[in-house]
Amino acid sequence: TAPRPGVLFIGGIGCFSIDDAGNSQDPYLRLAHDLSRAGFVTMRLEKSGVGDSQGPACRSVDFAGEERSYVAALDALRGDPRVDSRRVFLFGHSIGTIVAPLLAKRERVAGVIVAEAVGRDWLEYEMRNTRRQLELGGSSPSQTDAALKEKHACMYRLIQKQSEASIEAEMPSCKEHNGVYPVDAAYVREVAAVNVIEAWSAVDVPVLAI
Repeated sequence: TAPRPGVLFIGGIGCFSIDDAGNSQDPYLRLAHDLSRAGFVTMRLEKSGVGDSQGPACRSVDFAGEERSYVAALDALRGDPRVDSRRVFLFGHSIGTIVAPLLAKRERVAGVIVAEAVGRDWLEYEMRNTRRQLELGGSSPSQTDAALKEKHACMYRLIQKQSEASIEAEMPSCKEHNGVYPVDAAYVREVAAVNVIEAWSAVDVPVLAI
């Protein structure tokens, strides 16, 4: 049979499996099956130490290390004889929407698809999310602004490479504000250093943003 187009999935943040075959409603599983039925070869990559993946524990891997794993996966997908290497697409979800343009500006791909994307620098993204969640949760305007001031101070100190212990000793609320995601501080600092718009500006293939 003729080689088929391929899609590499770049999943969200955290150390969970994206090969949950036991859950028929798992979004990654359903998307992979739908794309397969449409004639695409799909690849889902388990993060380091998750599922069948070897290597160090997922929680200990920083953003740069995770990005390198997707480069290796992309190389493997393009090298699969069942795949048309000229028609390989990236599908990024959540934190994968930061990885996808970084890969697309350096690696040869046919196009990029992103869903629930991060389109701003990490600090602004966090602040906008926090405000929205507080307002949806019924916080008053003054409570919301007070929480945002705390959130900004906590994240800024973390990004500036202060230790989590010293930050939380002075501002105990930072344990909650900086503990939103299941990754370590090094990972968050590396994500915060990414110029997301610069990466997207360098992408010269078709993009579908969902």
